[in-house]
Amino acid sequence: MAIIHHWDSDGLASAALIGRYLSKINVKASFHIPKIGIYAIEAINLREIKEQEPEALLILDYGIPVNHIEKLENLLGVDVIVVDHHINDVRPKCFFNPIARGSREDEYPSTTWVLRDLIDVEDSLDLVALGVVGDLGKRLEGKALKSILEGFISKFGLTLDDIYEASNIVDSCYRLLDYSSIHYARSTLEDRGVEGVLKSPFLDEKLLELKNEIDRAKRDLRLVEDGRLIKVFELATKSYITSLIGRELAHKFKDSIIMLVHEVKGLELTYIYVRSLKFNLRGVLEALRKSGDINIGGKDHVFVVTCHANCGDYVMLIYDKLHELIGDVG
Repeated sequence: MAIIHHWDSDGLASAALIGRYLSKINVKASFHIPKIGIYAIEAINLREIKEQEPEALLILDYGIPVNHIEKLENLLGVDVIVVDHHINDVRPKCFFNPIARGSREDEYPSTTWVLRDLIDVEDSLDLVALGVVGDLGKRLEGKALKSILEGFISKFGLTLDDIYEASNIVDSCYRLLDYSSIHYARSTLEDRGVEGVLKSPFLDEKLLELKNEIDRAKRDLRLVEDGRLIKVFELATKSYITSLIGRELAHKFKDSIIMLVHEVKGLELTYIYVRSLKFNLRGVLEALRKSGDINIGGKDHVFVVTCHANCGDYVMLIYDKLHELIGDVG
């Protein structure tokens, strides 16, 4: 089986869970990371997958549009299975995504949580917790789910602070655009769990490298629109730290919607990252997806638009749509 997985904590923890499961049932697996920051068939190395001659393809935690999944199936000539929790259209077969089928994000906060319904994860609950913490971040505080996760990880001698730290360590790899480190982190999780990540000197070095980059980014961050409902920021960096900066801004401005327009020079892409702790953005995301040719993905409280060139028109479209659909509520 070939496995395409997302590059963040939830994606790597999900891949590690599947890797352990497939090993138990003697199924050979190869792991493939799409081009970081892009959610489309063009981000997937089809030649690399074909060389593995898989009998099936599994897509984990990677919110690629359904029509691209159909294209993948035709191009590779194998069944494609999807396990995910991002907002998407529904695919009629081999599609395990409760959020796309109408469930609330609180019910399925991570792809690792979806996997609990599909495979035995009792000996890997630290990985389940890592996926949840990686996706929810500080939004976990105050939720009933927090005590459930604490119960999951207590048998491993871990605390939630350990899981937060492990998530930061794992995510440092993709934020630095370091593919070999992403593979290393996934392999470490599969072999030694969260504790293996926490004790890895190699991954500690990646985290330190990232912290230096974040310090530079915070100094360069610009507030360009300070509205009551929407606050717009601009940033340019060489690393892919969009979600990290965006989450901090959303936590700082809890009663607003933050829009971060982030140019990632290392990818030659710009991201419009929209997040809110207060407002559900699903309606805005779905309206934007229907409004035309726009590369967008996300969940109830966050979505991202990817641009290859000037994003000015997209920024105005998103800004107007937020005011139209949420302005009265705000």
